Amino acid sequence: MYRMYAKSYDHRKISKTMKPICNWAKSEFHFPSLKYLYHFRVLICTLTTAGCLARAREAHYYSSSHFSHIFIDEGASTHETVSMIPIAGLCTSRNQVHSSVVLAGDPKQLDAVTKSENAVKLGFKTSFLEQLFNRKLYERNPLTGQYNRRYITQLVKNYRSHPAILAIPNALFYENKLEAKASLDTTNWFIGSKLLPCKSFPIIFKSVQGLC
Repeated sequence: MYRMYAKSYDHRKISKTMKPICNWAKSEFHFPSLKYLYHFRVLICTLTTAGCLARAREAHYYSSSHFSHIFIDEGASTHETVSMIPIAGLCTSRNQVHSSVVLAGDPKQLDAVTKSENAVKLGFKTSFLEQLFNRKLYERNPLTGQYNRRYITQLVKNYRSHPAILAIPNALFYENKLEAKASLDTTNWFIGSKLLPCKSFPIIFKSVQGLC
């Protein structure tokens, strides 16, 4: 396994565990040759940094079957064009042995930050993950209400939230399919607090006045 950080990354955040297997050495970030990187089975990097791997197309040591899987985490929080960097750069070439692309994310949560209004109008705010949900292959079965398990795995067990906190997004976005599975030790520690207007409801709605 090898972790590639971008030059802009704060090296002080790199843990001791990661330092021996990353590109931070001798007080600076290094970018090894692609031939060196291809010795690793797993490469971890940002979508943008994956662009340097795509340059291996024309290299004599490039193998179109080297990347058997492309995993994109938080796929709903990145622009479609950025998601295409590893997909188009590493999974498409002549005589390509098919690679599997796995997108993980939730289009019902935070989307990609898009500062340009023109980009929003042109549809760049919509992630690749969301685009796929508009395809018939990835739609719910109208009879069962379930996704096709050959293509989509929907995680429904929630291990973070109190049932009262989970109830609202569950009803609004997830058709009440989410299941509250967090332990009572985790979710009920605030129950009964003198700060709660309702002692059995672990949420406080607080108005915050700010200045623009």
